[in-house]
Amino acid sequence: MSSSEIAKEIFKCVELLNEKLERKDWLKSFRTRARQMPELIFTRGLGYTLAYIASKSSATYFEQAFMFSSCDDLVNRASQLRVGDEEAGYTLYAWLLTLALRGTGLVKASRFSELLASALENPLLESTAFSIAEWIKRAAEAYIEERR
Repeated sequence: MSSSEIAKEIFKCVELLNEKLERKDWLKSFRTRARQMPELIFTRGLGYTLAYIASKSSATYFEQAFMFSSCDDLVNRASQLRVGDEEAGYTLYAWLLTLALRGTGLVKASRFSELLASALENPLLESTAFSIAEWIKRAAEAYIEERR
């Protein structure tokens, strides 16, 4: 997919999550993660950021992202999660980031450990991930209301 197609897909996914996910606290947590991750990718790198996300969610949940071929798959699986609000936010972010990275064609990984290895070895993947993270941030800010 081209970068514009990936951006459209990200906005579609976030819109679907906002419409279909009943757990609004999960959406709030996802929005928070979406706002934090671009800076973390920029300052610490993609490999560190992936490891951080997995530590806050779990590598097991992260692995599920490799089963998704579309936003619909992601949204359907999200409704079945049985986790706390913060963990849900990290998990949803991991899933969307992974889906988008796979859409670039730069990621051939089918496991979290392979994605992490690719992130540590491929500088192009890191710059692409930063761009994707910025799109996720903008989509989350556009579709998910900040609750005060």
